[in-house]
Amino acid sequence: MGKRTNLLGKRVGKLTVIEECEKDKKGKIRWLCQCDCGNKTVVSATLLIREKTRSCGCLTIEAVIKRNTTHGLRYSKIHSVWNDIKNRCNNKKGKDYMCYGGRGIRVCNEWNNNFKAFYDWAYESGYKEGLTIDRINTDGNYSPDNCRWATMKEQSNNRRNNIFVSINGVKVSFVELLNAFGVPRSSGYYRYYNGLFPIPSNKLNNAHMREE
Repeated sequence: MGKRTNLLGKRVGKLTVIEECEKDKKGKIRWLCQCDCGNKTVVSATLLIREKTRSCGCLTIEAVIKRNTTHGLRYSKIHSVWNDIKNRCNNKKGKDYMCYGGRGIRVCNEWNNNFKAFYDWAYESGYKEGLTIDRINTDGNYSPDNCRWATMKEQSNNRRNNIFVSINGVKVSFVELLNAFGVPRSSGYYRYYNGLFPIPSNKLNNAHMREE
């Protein structure tokens, strides 16, 4: 027979012992407990003393809901984005590591260890399908203060290896400049890398350009 220990008022997890119950068929002592969620449950004294039972079962349900809420997004686009930025910065064997982690770019601790934090920031910052994560400072880390959501065109204009020029005091990307003057990229880059003025003189009109 179980040795009686007075557990009245004892608190274990979300349970508070409120009343002694009849012993079970093996003669072991049991107690009626009030759970914080509002339910009541009968628990053996042994499980309460060892703190093996900590709720009426609601903690298990909450864990399942949390797991499904978070990891139910495992195959979503936003989860792939999170994995991708971590892979770029953390995986030394990854194909993109040298351009990111190899240059000292990191994923902030807040995001690196917590998908939910990244997920919340993403939707608070305007994330939607079709946008990509873009670092404002291309030499900076992946962090809330240095990231935004952009279209592929906007992001391509912010790449580290892009060429920027200034026309009449306005900074634009080399690609935007070529598009504005209707110059094919192949021709524009050929002229640039061969030391020629990137835009043919017959297309320049009165614009003044200098490289940034």
